[in-house]
Amino acid sequence: DYPVNELLNPPDISRSDFPLRVVVTVRMPPQFEAPTPRYVCEGGTLAGNTYRARTPCIITCEAEGGGVCRTPRLTVEIGNCVSFTARASNREPGSTISIKFLTEGPDVVSPSPSRVTIGPDEPTPTFIADPDGGEGLVEIFVMNPITKTWTFCPNTVDAGRLYQACFVAYNPVIGLTPEATTEVNCVEIEVLVTNPLFDNPSPANGSTIEGYVGCPVNFQMAS
Repeated sequence: DYPVNELLNPPDISRSDFPLRVVVTVRMPPQFEAPTPRYVCEGGTLAGNTYRARTPCIITCEAEGGGVCRTPRLTVEIGNCVSFTARASNREPGSTISIKFLTEGPDVVSPSPSRVTIGPDEPTPTFIADPDGGEGLVEIFVMNPITKTWTFCPNTVDAGRLYQACFVAYNPVIGLTPEATTEVNCVEIEVLVTNPLFDNPSPANGSTIEGYVGCPVNFQMAS
């Protein structure tokens, strides 16, 4: 068959509008990669499998394998600090990525932002041909992949508490939109309860204190 213009009065091509040109751009949100803590499948046929995000963990581990998807958990004792590094990348050439840590978790409270140290977006070094025509390679820094570190140092009021540190990766040029942002990832922070310890000036365990008849014996204890 040959196409036929079925209009009774075909329009004058010379008076028609300019041809319409449509450009379709496919956006791909970033993805988290190692060393970002991963979700873990517990129980079921896929026990021990790890996933970069919660949604694929639930779909695969729970719906298909009959297990339970567990949020990654880190433990820390009072007096120590806990930290982890998130890393994200994108296959979109030349794109820029940023990682944003949220002030609240969806399931468990997050530590106060004033007590958390968040590092800057750290670019990734790479080598390219010398743009000036030299024979060697030139080191440059790109914002894809990107890494960022989260650190928390609990004190005595945190003993026995469970916190969440949640974060997303996104393209800052586009903003926090679904087509340019990962789903929310979280890491649980468990602050261990430790037994109290005697501190100075408490006498050492097994030490001997001499006393004399008629004189009081005093010593201090601290913990």
